[in-house]
Amino acid sequence: MVRASAAAHAARAKGIKIYAIGVGTPEGAPIPVYRSGEKEYLRDQMGNVVLAKVDEDTLRGIADTTGGRYFIAKDERALGDVYDSIAGMEKKELTVKRIKGYTELFPYFAGAGLLFLAVGGVLGAGRLRVLS
Repeated sequence: MVRASAAAHAARAKGIKIYAIGVGTPEGAPIPVYRSGEKEYLRDQMGNVVLAKVDEDTLRGIADTTGGRYFIAKDERALGDVYDSIAGMEKKELTVKRIKGYTELFPYFAGAGLLFLAVGGVLGAGRLRVLS
């Protein structure tokens, strides 16, 4: 809880709102696992069904600290409704910093330099060589 609270305060300082979603129930619900197309429930090493419990107090505290909102989704349909309500909440204009692209000119100059070296080598080895 201490780490979550510290993170929530840091988010608030940056102007970030957190919309927390609790998936499951406070009492606990089994975690479905799909294997070979069949629905099973996650089990621990002892063979007991693992229950996922939602810590509503922590999630609600995080959302309240940042000015966001807490949602509970007990099934897939409810989770879809939560996503829809969050998507319709607030839209914010963002400024985008554009960086202009550039064209690399180095290969042209390197090619010209290699051409001059080759011509110089050919001329230096032939009849037009300058004697000192």
